[in-house]
Amino acid sequence: MIDPRLEEWLENRPNMEKDNPSGLSRRAIRPSLDRITTLCKYLGDPQIGLDAIHVTGTNGKTSTTRIIDSLMFTKGFTTGLITSPHLAVLNERICLNTEPIGDHELEEALTLIQKLENELDEISSDAPSYFELMIAAGFYEMSSQGTNIAVIEVGMGGQFDATNICESKVSIIT
Repeated sequence: MIDPRLEEWLENRPNMEKDNPSGLSRRAIRPSLDRITTLCKYLGDPQIGLDAIHVTGTNGKTSTTRIIDSLMFTKGFTTGLITSPHLAVLNERICLNTEPIGDHELEEALTLIQKLENELDEISSDAPSYFELMIAAGFYEMSSQGTNIAVIEVGMGGQFDATNICESKVSIIT
């Protein structure tokens, strides 16, 4: 289980996946790739250089991404996976080699992101959403771990979905 203060920080963000305790509606999230692009810039652009398989569609995205992740891992690739939402624990959203990221690794990534936000007006003035924070953490961890294949599930943002900043080698529509 990750530090409750980090979970609270995340939970107070606009979140299109559920009602937000901050009182902000889904419409309060301005459609843009600016927040995720700026955040990833200060993380060293971890999404650049990932060989990504980008999965979008109405139904079956998570199943498809998990199958692809398992197949690639079985073939000997170092894999990373980003899905949403999580079913039981936050760690499920980011997997490395088919396993959810460890608490320690997730805390390190989120703590770094939180520190950047606290220190940089460019980030804090237009604070990233819950989803954007998790996508940035996923890209950061996959890059840090030397992932060969990144399997990325698109969220609900359409054209402005935070996952769209990765350069996919393969795109799949379910």
